[in-house]
Amino acid sequence: MLASDEVDEIVALQYLPESQSVFVALKGGDICLIATVDGRLGDQHEVVGTVEGGILCSSWSPDGDLLSIVTGRWTLLLMSRDYDVISEVAIHVNEAGEDAQVALGWGKKETQFHGSAGKAAAAIKKPDIVNALSPDDDNKPRLSWRGDAQYLSCSVIDEVMMRRVVRVYSREGVLQSTSEAVEGLECVLSWRPSGNLIASTQCIKDRHDVVFFERNGLRHGEFELRQPHATKVRELAWNADSTILAVWLERDDQDSNQPSSVIQLWTTMNYHWYLKQEINALPGDSFVGLTWDPEVLYRLHLVQKSGIYRQIEVAYDTFTSTSLNPNSPATVAVIDGTNLLITPFRHLNIPPPMSAFTVSLPVAAVNIAFGAGHCGDDFVVLMSDGSVGVFESCSVVKPVKEPRRTGTFRLPNTTEIAYRQIAWIASNLIIVLGTRFESSSDVVTAIVFESSQDGLKIVDSHQIAKARNARWIRLHHSISTGTTVLEGVDGSCFQVNKESWSLHPFRLCPKLPTPCNWISVLTLGDDDEISMIGLTSRNRLYCNQNTISTDCMSYTLHDEFLIVSTMTHTAMFYPLSAEPSVFGTIPEWGEFNRAVERGSRCVVAVPGGINLVLQMPRGNLETVAPRALVLSAVRRSLDGLDFQTAFIHSRKHRIDLNLLFDHNPALFMDNLKLFITQIEDPDYLNLFLSSLKNEDVTLNMYRRTAAYKHPAPEVVAEKTNTICDAVRNMLETIDGKKYVQTILTAFVRRNPPDLEAAITRIRQLRIEESVEAAESALKYVVFLADANRLYDVALSMYDLQLVVMVAQHTLKDPREYLPFLSEIQKLRPEHQKFRIDDALGNREKALSHLRDAGPDHWEECIKYVKTHKLYRAALEVFEQDAEKLRIMLEIYADHLLEAMNFEDAAIILELCGKRAEALDAYRRATRWQEAFSLAHQLSWPEQDMIEMAQELADELAQGRIRDAVTVLLEYAKDVDGAVALLLTGVYWLDAIRIAHSSNRVDLIDKRIKPAIAEAASQMIEDLQEISAACKKCQTRLAVLRQDKQYRLAHPELFQFDAHVMDDIHVADDTASLATTRLTGTSRGTRSTGKTSRKSAKRREKGVYSSKEGGAYEEEYLVTAIRGFLTRVNAMSGDLSATVRALSITHQLSIGRQLKTQYSATAKIVQESSLVAFKTLPAGNETMMEIRAWYEEGPIGVLSPPILKLLEAPPPVVGDSSVSFL
Repeated sequence: MLASDEVDEIVALQYLPESQSVFVALKGGDICLIATVDGRLGDQHEVVGTVEGGILCSSWSPDGDLLSIVTGRWTLLLMSRDYDVISEVAIHVNEAGEDAQVALGWGKKETQFHGSAGKAAAAIKKPDIVNALSPDDDNKPRLSWRGDAQYLSCSVIDEVMMRRVVRVYSREGVLQSTSEAVEGLECVLSWRPSGNLIASTQCIKDRHDVVFFERNGLRHGEFELRQPHATKVRELAWNADSTILAVWLERDDQDSNQPSSVIQLWTTMNYHWYLKQEINALPGDSFVGLTWDPEVLYRLHLVQKSGIYRQIEVAYDTFTSTSLNPNSPATVAVIDGTNLLITPFRHLNIPPPMSAFTVSLPVAAVNIAFGAGHCGDDFVVLMSDGSVGVFESCSVVKPVKEPRRTGTFRLPNTTEIAYRQIAWIASNLIIVLGTRFESSSDVVTAIVFESSQDGLKIVDSHQIAKARNARWIRLHHSISTGTTVLEGVDGSCFQVNKESWSLHPFRLCPKLPTPCNWISVLTLGDDDEISMIGLTSRNRLYCNQNTISTDCMSYTLHDEFLIVSTMTHTAMFYPLSAEPSVFGTIPEWGEFNRAVERGSRCVVAVPGGINLVLQMPRGNLETVAPRALVLSAVRRSLDGLDFQTAFIHSRKHRIDLNLLFDHNPALFMDNLKLFITQIEDPDYLNLFLSSLKNEDVTLNMYRRTAAYKHPAPEVVAEKTNTICDAVRNMLETIDGKKYVQTILTAFVRRNPPDLEAAITRIRQLRIEESVEAAESALKYVVFLADANRLYDVALSMYDLQLVVMVAQHTLKDPREYLPFLSEIQKLRPEHQKFRIDDALGNREKALSHLRDAGPDHWEECIKYVKTHKLYRAALEVFEQDAEKLRIMLEIYADHLLEAMNFEDAAIILELCGKRAEALDAYRRATRWQEAFSLAHQLSWPEQDMIEMAQELADELAQGRIRDAVTVLLEYAKDVDGAVALLLTGVYWLDAIRIAHSSNRVDLIDKRIKPAIAEAASQMIEDLQEISAACKKCQTRLAVLRQDKQYRLAHPELFQFDAHVMDDIHVADDTASLATTRLTGTSRGTRSTGKTSRKSAKRREKGVYSSKEGGAYEEEYLVTAIRGFLTRVNAMSGDLSATVRALSITHQLSIGRQLKTQYSATAKIVQESSLVAFKTLPAGNETMMEIRAWYEEGPIGVLSPPILKLLEAPPPVVGDSSVSFL
């Protein structure tokens, strides 16, 4: 025993984790340390020091570096962890501190702003502070550190004023501030770890308040404890994250005349303090100590006088119904001591701390559970004294009313068991979870109750088997699935069998990966398998044993979605129709997610509705309509043929109205009349038609529905026109007069718009109904369509009155149209139509009307045709009038001759009977067959025929040698000229044939054989040049690549010299793995920007510099070898014909030389191509694979131009000439 008398009373006790010892401060002044071994106290203690004058109170700083002590001499002593004195200051001083409040002298009080109270507030005299201590004050000092250990607060009684004050000291012991005077300030003291508030209590008249101070000593609000005056506050304690304030109270029990001990847990939100929980000690027992766990945020440690140690872990919870009934009011209940704050969010959203209804209870509430009655909105309340209240909902339909209490009954063994959770299983059955005080074991009890004349009473109870010795953290009942689940402290999950009152492992999830503070049971997938959802305090969300999210802040259930809010400020929507295994593949875009405010938490989603209620960090509520819920409601309404609801949702929440059709086109078209009767409002129908577009939104914008159907492409392509026509026809049968605007919309929304039909309908309204109706319809169409286009359409209908009406409503300037309309009004009808169509640009129609205007306008017709080049249209217009058609043909022929279209002009002239002019046109068009045919018809003299043949042959010789030869032989009888043309075209055999057939054998030796020999010699010379050049390129390319490989193998031997690379085009860094670094700097003025641009253009065309050692020499060499291949291949055809001709003309030696040279050249080029191109990999490899293959080989690193050149090397064509040479 360390404390054996009053002098040795323990005034401070604290565990020091760094030294693994227990610190004990005794009132007599001794400071002791007791070592711990394996978590147990040792038998010996060590006195590490003694404080003269004794110790009144003591406290270690949160970081463990400083020990603060209030000594018996009323000094504040600060010591290091080694118990060296840092500072010692007197507590009772007249100073206010360094941060004392200073009056800035901002005018008189009477001239200052006093808010809504007005200037009268200045005259109100504040009550004088009574310097009286609270009757509950123990006259002892208190110490409390701020969470960051930078400041220390000390609550003491001022000796002069005889009232309690709070003084704030710095870490060095310097007085910073003194609290303002507060009447009845009590001794308890606790500084919020976050540092913004210092909490204490105040006892005034008939109430107790918790009051707050800022670090500068100013008071900063308070809240009432709602306790009778006889209650005494023993202690205040904040949890580690400053969200929960524990208040230890002792109050007189009127029944036993003994004080009862209770711990209250308070939280704040929206500037309101809620009493969330009351923890009572056993009757006749009391608490003697409490502290929050420094690591587990919501774990509270309690010690009772009887020696019982209680460890309680709390968690925030949202009390809402687990029913997913589509008519559920989505009620949320909030506990605030003896008040229940009830709000049905389907009908209204009331910001906290207000609520739709407030239900008063006799004692503080502990837990709430909803039952299946009234669409899952009835609820029971478990209260702190062990009683249960049953309430019936009155909020399913409007007007909503306060829930009605149907009765209260008391649970059994409330003196032995502390009940903490409740579940409402059936109308007369509940299950409660509690802890037995003596054994600290959990008890799960099923209670059957019934209604009687005296209220509710218990008729039976059952202990759940296998649950007696287990420890449970969660009791949950799902109304939708009828499943009751218990979760153990190790994460194991058991389902309650209501027939045998036993437990069975949950089938799909016998154990969660980590114990979860929040669980739910729901059905998932097409098979509706009952699954478990669990959320841990570390933000991991599980579905059965699969991890869904690792940053989940909260979740709630909708009848179609699992809704999750994440730490990345996003709300995710997982469809319940999907299998749990695919939750991880849900795309994080589109309708399945929504950005939310930072720190938002899910409160409730209205079942069957589109609203999701979120709570912001500051406490206010926001009701949002996420895209996933809206689209789900729209699709569900469309499947149920509730087109009105689907339309209203889409219109309100900006859903593309095309979804109404695209979701199920066949269903929409089959129920078109129902759609129109449900929507009914013409404005709504107009909006729908105006939103149509020729695409299927279920394939892109809302692609979730793409799996439901596969519309035919033609339906989608003509969707707008199909719907517009169908709606218009249906409206005509329903009420064409009522829906005239919608009918006009259907015309205008066609693609292309049928404005003429719309204007016709307006003209019909003017005739059948009234001018006013027509003008009203016209105003609407002007709103939909282009005004100028409407004017043109009206004008094309030749109704001038209608034109004037349209022009007036299109806001056109009268000076633009009145002069024209006045002018044409004076004309005859056909000429009037001509002028209108001409003004509209309808030239062909205008020409037709001008023809109908009469013979007086013939000259005008000719002029109009010439002006607008309407020659083809004129042939159709005057097809029935032979004379006028002939004139139009002549005009057309003249036009074609001017346009140098001699071939068509010749045909037109021949139609006109002008054969001489037609023959000349045929000659100019080099149409020699038609020309000679007409010449024979016109009986041309032979000499004229020969001259024409010579002229035509000269023109044909430019590209049509065989035609020219035919003309010379048949019409000019010029064998010499024909043979000469064939020799120029390398048609050796044809030349020999014609020489023999024309009995001109002399031409063979005189002209043909020398020409063949000369051509062969030239080919041999060309092949020799190709061979020499190709060898040179091959040799240089081999040296260049060998040098490149050496550079790659020994990069340290080479440094980049910017001065030797004149023509550099720096490619993308990722294009090749170059070993030298090319910079973008230029070398003075040696290379201008213009030259660089020209070089780049040449390279784009495949033209590279041949400069030896240049940057693109390799590209030049590869291109050259490719060119040699192309040239050799091109020569193969002429070579074959030449060798055959040499054989026929007995020039065998020259033929052998030519074949030999071609074979040698082809071999050289083939070898060069192997060096340049090697052999590409087999198959359809990509260029990236080809690049990799080449880089592994002897070529080394390739630049992009080289890669392009190597894509498809041309083959070498073999010699197909005679084989005997």
